[in-house]
Amino acid sequence: MPLENLPSELYSTILDTLPAPELQKVTLALTRAIPRAPVPLHHLFTDIRLQSSKRIIQLHRRLRDSDTKDSQWVKTLSIEAWDADPHVAINLLDILQDLESLTVYIGPTFAPEHLSDMFLDARPHVRYLSLRFRPYVQRATYYQFLKGAYFDSALSCLSKWPNSTLRSLSVIQDPLDESATRNNRFAQPLVFFSLEPFTALAGASCVARITSLRVRVPSRNISPFICAPLHPFPGLELLDMSTCNVKAADVETLLASFTKLRHIILDGCSLLRGESRDGEWHSLGKAFALAGVRRAKDKERKIKEWLSSLATDERIVGRGVEAQNQAEILPFEPALRNPRRGRKGVANSTISLRASRIRPMTQPASSDIPVPTTSPEAMNSKTKIRVLPPWPSLRSFSTTVLAHALAHPQMQAEFSSGWAAGISQLAATYARLRTSRANGVRVLRFTDHGTTQNELAVLHDLTDADDILSVSGGHDNMPTKYPGPVLCFGGPSRDCAHVENCGHVAAFAIWDDAIN
Repeated sequence: MPLENLPSELYSTILDTLPAPELQKVTLALTRAIPRAPVPLHHLFTDIRLQSSKRIIQLHRRLRDSDTKDSQWVKTLSIEAWDADPHVAINLLDILQDLESLTVYIGPTFAPEHLSDMFLDARPHVRYLSLRFRPYVQRATYYQFLKGAYFDSALSCLSKWPNSTLRSLSVIQDPLDESATRNNRFAQPLVFFSLEPFTALAGASCVARITSLRVRVPSRNISPFICAPLHPFPGLELLDMSTCNVKAADVETLLASFTKLRHIILDGCSLLRGESRDGEWHSLGKAFALAGVRRAKDKERKIKEWLSSLATDERIVGRGVEAQNQAEILPFEPALRNPRRGRKGVANSTISLRASRIRPMTQPASSDIPVPTTSPEAMNSKTKIRVLPPWPSLRSFSTTVLAHALAHPQMQAEFSSGWAAGISQLAATYARLRTSRANGVRVLRFTDHGTTQNELAVLHDLTDADDILSVSGGHDNMPTKYPGPVLCFGGPSRDCAHVENCGHVAAFAIWDDAIN
C-alpha cells in the first residue's frame, strides 16, 4: 500500500510516540517527503521552539491572521531567543491561552515591566514554567540601574496567581561569563535586587502542587526566603539550588521545611569550603538524618510559648471570676450628689425600702481572651506536650566537590556512617517518647496539611501520635535501619557519570533544556 494511502490516524499514532523536541521536525519532513499523505498538521503546533526573533514574529503573524484553530493546538512554547522583541512575545502569549508548558529566555531586550505584563494574568493550564535570565550587556548602560527596575516584580505577579496546575517551576540566572567580560570595567545589571518576593512566592496558593523547583541565583542565599512561610511548597519533592550560596546549616533548614523532599541538587554551591576534613561528611550525614528533630524542637518551643500565654489567660479569667463573686455580696454604694436648689423644708427619707442593687461585673468574653483548642479535646496550660520528629524522606544528594574522584568512595562511606548514626539516634528518640506517652505526656506528630493557616494556632499541623507509638505495633512502625540517600558528584552535565537514581537523573527527566 502506498504511504500516501495510509489513514491519518496511523500517522498521528506514530507521531505521538516521538519525543516532544523532535515532533515538529519529523512532521514537517513527512509533509515534504509525502506531500499527498494525510499527515495531521496540528503536530506542527503541539511543541514549538523559537530560537530566533525572526521566527517569533513569523509565528505571531501566522496565528494572528489564521482563520483556523491552530493556536489551540499549541501546548508547549519555548522562546529561546536572547534578542527577542518583548512586545511581540507578549502579543504571542496573549493568543496562546491553552499552554501547558512555557519557557522564556529573558535577555537585554526585556525590561521588568515586560515580564510583569506577561504574567499579570494567570495561566490556569500551565504545568511547566521556566524563566532563564541573561541580561548581561557588552556596553555600559545604566538605564535600568538609574530607573531602579529589577525583575522582582515578575515574582510578585506569579505569587498572585490563584490555585493552578503548576507542577514544575524554574527560575535561573545564568552565571556571569568572566572570560567574556574580563575587559569590561563596568557592573552588569542585577536580576533580583531583593529576595523578599521569593518568600511571597513560596507561600502562594499557586505553588501548592509544585513537585519540582529549580532556583539558581549565583552567590545569593535563597534558603531563608523560600523557607520563611508557614507551609512553603508543601508538595516539593525535587529541589535544585545550584550556584546559590548554600551552607550545611541551610540544607538542614531546607530538609526541615520541605518534608516531602526526595532529591536535592547543590552543584557549585561550595557546601563544604576547601578540601573536606576528617569527619566532615560524617557530621553532614548525621545532620541530614536528624533534620526532622530540629523541626520538632522548633515546634515544641512554639508550643511552650503558647502554653505560657495560655496560663496567663487562665489567671486573668480566674481573677475575673473571683471579683464577680465578691461583687455579689457587696451592696451598691451610690455616688454622692450635689444638693439641688429649692425648698429645704420638705422631709425626705434617708432610707429606701427597695432591695439593694448589685454592682454589675461582666466576665470577659471568650472572644476577648483567645484560648486555642485542638480537636478532639481541649488543651490547658498544664498539658505536657512533646512532638514526634518525622523520618527523613531524602533519597539522593547531588553536589560538586573539590576533592579528587578517588576520594569519593571515602566520602560516601563517611556520609553513610553519619546517616546511620542519626537514624539510630532518631530511633532512640522514638523509644523515649513512647515511654513519655505511657507516663501521661501527650505526644503529637506532624500531618501533611495543617487545619488552618493561622500562624497563632501552633497546633494546626499536629495530630496525636497514638497510631505510631502504639504499644502493640510501635516497633513495627519505627524501623531501626532506614535507607540512606545516594551521593552523586557527577555534576550538572548529562555527559558525566551519574549514580543510579540520583537527583541529576531525576532532573534531566523533568527539565529538558540541557542547562548545565
